[in-house]
Amino acid sequence: MKVLQRKLQRAWLDLPLRGKGLVVVSLPVVALLAGLSLLSAIATWEQDAQQSLDHTVEVERNLDAILRDLLSAESAARGYVITGHSDLLPAIESARAEAEAQIKKLGQLFQDNPTQHERIISLRKLTEEKFASIASLVQAAGAAGAHMPNPELESSQQTMQSLRAMLDRLEKEEAGLEKVREQRLQTARSHSVTGGIATLAL
Repeated sequence: MKVLQRKLQRAWLDLPLRGKGLVVVSLPVVALLAGLSLLSAIATWEQDAQQSLDHTVEVERNLDAILRDLLSAESAARGYVITGHSDLLPAIESARAEAEAQIKKLGQLFQDNPTQHERIISLRKLTEEKFASIASLVQAAGAAGAHMPNPELESSQQTMQSLRAMLDRLEKEEAGLEKVREQRLQTARSHSVTGGIATLAL
């Protein structure tokens, strides 16, 4: 180490005055460029963290929408069973189309998460079973008139319980990821502020 220091000192002493001047002048420029590069890297990190957090928020919004669609379909089916009003039936098909669209979006959002993607496959299957049970319920109600078709109603309720459990698992997973991503975003913003101050100080 001492040998290296002596060599560097000698090289500096042997350097012409003009060369020394160029070194002294270039040091702040090099430091500034390094600071700007650091800021660029931090900005990219912050942007990625924000996108990850936005991803989680979108997933939670889609999960809420799916639950609303399922409850809407179930409510319309129950209303038809009780009243026999056929004008309630279009609401079931509308809810089904919306739920399927939301599940498709979730499948795209979970392409980078194998665990959640597998759950979406199960969610899609359960949703299909739910609307099949609703169709059976409606058909049985139409045939039974004012009598409540208990077996079909129980089947629909059981499928709904399974769907709620799957949606809860999906939401809990995203809630955990949201905390991690919020912390990551806060860290990125903190580094961004620190890097900006350091660059300005140069």
